[in-house]
Amino acid sequence: CCIGHSHSILYFGFSANHSRKFQHNMLQVTGSCHCRKVKWVATVPEACVVWVCNCSVCDMKANDHIIIPSKDFTLLTSPSAFTTYTFNTHQAKHTFCSTCGVQSFYTH
Repeated sequence: CCIGHSHSILYFGFSANHSRKFQHNMLQVTGSCHCRKVKWVATVPEACVVWVCNCSVCDMKANDHIIIPSKDFTLLTSPSAFTTYTFNTHQAKHTFCSTCGVQSFYTH
């Protein structure tokens, strides 16, 4: 997951826990973990590149990612609601809800 430098790398799939709102060729996306204790909002282009990561964590989970600037990602929850896991180079910050264990985003 070593993509980009001053970016938030955001993983999401559109499901019941995510909503979409179009605005000027941009999409406002809200998301959460399963129990909704970790919540976020992001602004992304309507059409974007989806990255298929091959790190061991993402490969096992079949995660796909989009990359957005940090300024377009807002965490709506206190960091105390999640735990962070890093490995190898410790560049990717895999964040998991401390309650339900779901990873709904990560940063790099």
